Amino acid sequence: MAIQTISRKMRRKAVKRSADYYGSLRKELAARGPTQVDYSDATELNMSGVWKRWILYSEDAKERPIDFIKSTDAANYKAFFTWVLDHYPGVRKKSSLHQYWRQFKMIYKKHARKLLDNDLVDDVNNHIKILTKLYRLDTSPPAKPVLSVDDLLLLLYHHWVLDTGAYPDEEQRLLLALLFLFAAYTGCRPCSLVDASVKKSDEGARNAAKDEAIRFCDSGEDDENDSEYDEEPEFDEDGLPFVDIEELKSVLYEHVTIMVVKVQDRMVPVMFITIIHTKGEDRKPQPKTYRVYQNNNPFLCAIAHMIAVGFHNDAFAASNVRDPESILRAQIPKRKFCRIFRWKESKLKEPIFREPKRSKGQISPSAKTAVPLRAHTAARYMKRLGRDVGMEQPLTHSCIRRGTGNAVDDVGTVAERDQIMGHSYSGIFQFYINPNVKCDVQAAYLDQPSDKALMKVLGNMSLTCDPLAPTKPSPEDARAIRQHPKVVKLRQRRDALTAKIKQIRRRTGPCTDAEEEEELLQQKKEAEAALRRKKKSLRDRAEKKARERYFMNNDTRELEEESDSLLDDKDKGKSTTITYALEERACIADMLCRSHSDLTEPGNLDQRIELIRTLTKLCSRREARRRTTIPCSSGAVVKQEDVAVFSSLPLECDPRQCLFCIGDERLPFPQQTFCWSRPAKMMDHIEDHHLKRFAPDAKIPCPHPTCQKNGVVLDGVSHFKNHALGVHKIKLRLPKLEYF
Repeated sequence: MAIQTISRKMRRKAVKRSADYYGSLRKELAARGPTQVDYSDATELNMSGVWKRWILYSEDAKERPIDFIKSTDAANYKAFFTWVLDHYPGVRKKSSLHQYWRQFKMIYKKHARKLLDNDLVDDVNNHIKILTKLYRLDTSPPAKPVLSVDDLLLLLYHHWVLDTGAYPDEEQRLLLALLFLFAAYTGCRPCSLVDASVKKSDEGARNAAKDEAIRFCDSGEDDENDSEYDEEPEFDEDGLPFVDIEELKSVLYEHVTIMVVKVQDRMVPVMFITIIHTKGEDRKPQPKTYRVYQNNNPFLCAIAHMIAVGFHNDAFAASNVRDPESILRAQIPKRKFCRIFRWKESKLKEPIFREPKRSKGQISPSAKTAVPLRAHTAARYMKRLGRDVGMEQPLTHSCIRRGTGNAVDDVGTVAERDQIMGHSYSGIFQFYINPNVKCDVQAAYLDQPSDKALMKVLGNMSLTCDPLAPTKPSPEDARAIRQHPKVVKLRQRRDALTAKIKQIRRRTGPCTDAEEEEELLQQKKEAEAALRRKKKSLRDRAEKKARERYFMNNDTRELEEESDSLLDDKDKGKSTTITYALEERACIADMLCRSHSDLTEPGNLDQRIELIRTLTKLCSRREARRRTTIPCSSGAVVKQEDVAVFSSLPLECDPRQCLFCIGDERLPFPQQTFCWSRPAKMMDHIEDHHLKRFAPDAKIPCPHPTCQKNGVVLDGVSHFKNHALGVHKIKLRLPKLEYF
């Protein structure tokens, strides 16, 4: 119902071949041996980490990696795991070794074209048990928190009302809330909703290894702390990311259908969500369609969020459907039972959840190609939200999936639960059961009625939530990170490369100097990326330890202080007066916090219609990262006189202002006209956030409002910087010199 029928493939014509052809084919297939499994990119990526460690281990043993792995000598394999524990102190859990061993067996099968002997496998497993005791590896099972509906409401309340973080654009805020609801109402894996595919690295990574087995290392550096900011996206001639429509693996508009259904003389908006991409879809596709209906609580109403997304992207096909009132108050002819609101044909293949729409120079609201939201982007949003709320355990998509599975397990049959969770057999669900036993064993043993309200609260993930928990490393930890030996070494390398580049630029030389400079610039870029990864790894580790110490010691410290201020004032730490830079955000927070009544009443339905209108407007706005300036309060956001001033901004600007931010009408007016403390900071901001996406000779339209009206377009970065200085009195860094 929710998706269009796929057209049948073209008929295949019969081909007549000779007997000799099939005879030679049999010989060729026999020479090849067993057909290998076609692993997914994610599996190849996981295998590459173990393979690269095996390559280093083989080099130490002065053996060829492939011949060494084919030796089927248990001593070689057992010594390898000892070598891993000696060289990688970050491997602290027994489960990590077992995971390495499983991937190692897959690599052996790929090279040797057969399975390892069972006796050899048992021998290595026994050796891993000995290593566990010898190296005191952690054998505790990983935490598996379950997100209940109370936890979800707490997250969404913070997300819409209390959150002070800035997203690349406000559409991401709406999409994240919709992603929470889609995940909760379907229980599907991330690959069903967002793009969970694995990116392959460029050709440069292929030259890093020293033998033919580098095909396992196509994923580049094996660093679990790699940041998504380290990779530069590829753009077409219009400054838009390349997207292959055939490879889009996320929920698309064609997978969602919005309609109004007639039920007992009532018109009820409903939504069908069809999940196409599931685990193992290449072997046995199992599409599923979920039914979602309107909820009185606007925090939990997925239909309201989806309608706002549709209006923002101009996705509805009917020309007269331009306001949420036309959907929520739609009438159905007597001959029909429903009214379907179709999407435009051009929108059917576009993803609903999408990455921030970036064009060259700045985030643009008019990108013509929608890039699916990456799974790691959604994971980063969720992790930050859970941390800001004060969750003791990290918030992940799996927490929502476990919550849905446990909720369905209480009300549905085993077959229904397995269908929703996508399990091939019922035994898999044991890994999703809430570790906090839901049954009131005490009441059952004492033959007393259970306190259901208490048991529900005790099972919430947010039971130990504390908004005052640290969200960043302490000043002492930050100082230790700056003084870390590896950070100091990487910083010195970067500075040395910078000094060499400056030395080359100060002298005039032949073309060889330009080639040398390009090579040094590439080395500097790699050094900066390595420095960022190392600092991020240390910051994450310090933040994790700080939060563990806080949740372990804070209750004891507060009890020892015995201060009433902890109960009256300090507990309100992050819940004091909230100010909003965007008027739409303030209106949404106000409407969401009102009482939630029956939507059949006209007044309540009017509030829901106004909420969807405001959500649609919010998608077109953007809030810059909050700086030291005080943001506007919800009562005095953008005034009419500010709009008039913006439309007549002088051509000559303050030398500390960003020319791109001045022209971004989605920003609040105080952030559009923001002045940096020094021109150098403004230059860093423009180089790092705007000009880095332009090629040196690209066409750059001037973002100043007056120049936009006059259609001023500059020929390259150098021309743009000259224009900024000559017309707008904003001095930027000199462009890079080129030698010919």
